[in-house]
Amino acid sequence: MLVIIFFSWSIITLFLAFMNLLILVPWDVALYLPDVGTWQRTLNDFFSSQTGYFVIYAVVSILTSVPLIETLSRHWYANIRIIIATLLTVFVGYFLMIASFSFNNIIFPYTGSVSTDPFEFHGYHRSIIPLLTIWLLYGVWTYKIRKLGNYKQKNKLKNQSGYLQAMDRLVDTKVDTLFSSQDTLPPSQKIKTQ
Repeated sequence: MLVIIFFSWSIITLFLAFMNLLILVPWDVALYLPDVGTWQRTLNDFFSSQTGYFVIYAVVSILTSVPLIETLSRHWYANIRIIIATLLTVFVGYFLMIASFSFNNIIFPYTGSVSTDPFEFHGYHRSIIPLLTIWLLYGVWTYKIRKLGNYKQKNKLKNQSGYLQAMDRLVDTKVDTLFSSQDTLPPSQKIKTQ
């Protein structure tokens, strides 16, 4: 079962990392790049280097493994639900990313050609909605994974509070019985208080 959980974790990690790299490196295959020294070129060059790849994969790996470890450490039996939620998130995320890129094309449409304005086709202005979408998807996935770990805990707390209420009633009954029986005992057996 751990192999399947690791497989589903690696799928969500690779999906989120790939989408982040796709969004954060808009001039990856562009013919024209921004001038050297501009913030767009610096950011693009950083994320297209091995260091940028490592940073993205390390951050995404940590952010996806923490909720899984927390949930599995509390409730190891949530593994099937985690696998289903993870694979469903990747499936929905694929179509959500297509929709977000299409919506971004509606907001920032192509109006010229590469020869008239090479930076119209590529740029960080074309990455705003997809980047927000991928991080919103991650947030929903994290929320659902953590909620899966709390499922049985809520029922356990309900049972525990019912147990505590029953114990309170039992103690109250015993105390009431103890003090009410004082009146029916002979004087030699009564508890004397000073």
